[in-house]
Amino acid sequence: MERRAFVAGVTAGLGLLGGCLSSIQIDNGNETPTTRTEQRTHDVGSETSLRVRNPNGSVTVTGYDGDTATVDIEIRGPERSVKAVSVTADRSDEQLSVVTEHDDTDAERADVSLTIEYPNGSPVERFETTNGSIEVRDAAGDPELTSQNGSLSVRNVDGTVALSTDNGSITARNVGGLEDARTSNGSVDLDVPSIPGDVTVSTANGGIDAALARDLDATVTATTSNSPVELHGVELADTDDSTSVSGTLGGSTHSLAFETNNGSIDLRLLSA
Repeated sequence: MERRAFVAGVTAGLGLLGGCLSSIQIDNGNETPTTRTEQRTHDVGSETSLRVRNPNGSVTVTGYDGDTATVDIEIRGPERSVKAVSVTADRSDEQLSVVTEHDDTDAERADVSLTIEYPNGSPVERFETTNGSIEVRDAAGDPELTSQNGSLSVRNVDGTVALSTDNGSITARNVGGLEDARTSNGSVDLDVPSIPGDVTVSTANGGIDAALARDLDATVTATTSNSPVELHGVELADTDDSTSVSGTLGGSTHSLAFETNNGSIDLRLLSA
């Protein structure tokens, strides 16, 4: 069942999914900057996964103890651009899919922020932006976060996470496992309690700080170009020099590689 709550007034004819949006306008010469907001809710089951695609703007997802998904939408930009943006939320038995769509190129000038409260017993699945940060916390599932220009952050998620961005930092703390973590420009700060297969953690420009489980069952390599590799309680036997270290934790079933060109690598043991 879907319920809609409208925030700060109604603007006729400019709704999302048939709803209307609040409007705050400030005159600024030829174009009028506009902010439109809407809140909507969806009842979701314990098996209903969440997917979000939002090209221009941030995505924030927070788990909570309940059975209703609440989606807060804020669209900002020139008035014509804001009018060209729509946000859909398609609900099925197995998935809630929230997607920002652009009616024409004018919409690309609008910034859309999506803030979602999601039941922490229902799985979160995939989040995509082109220009915007993504944050997921206190959630269940195996989320995959992807951006081109934006930081990625995951905290308190019980599943295995995968994170990829071109320009932005990566944070993954108190997670169930790590599948991949890659950025071109930005630092990487993460826990690695388990890995499902061969995993690479990489950045071209930035440092890597990782806490590793003692029993990872992995051959670990850490390689830098211009800064040292620092070990804090992690015993890796083979050390070529200060910029290249390798060894085994728990076994050698998988490989776990840490790579950076411009930045240091700090590896330490993950606290129990």
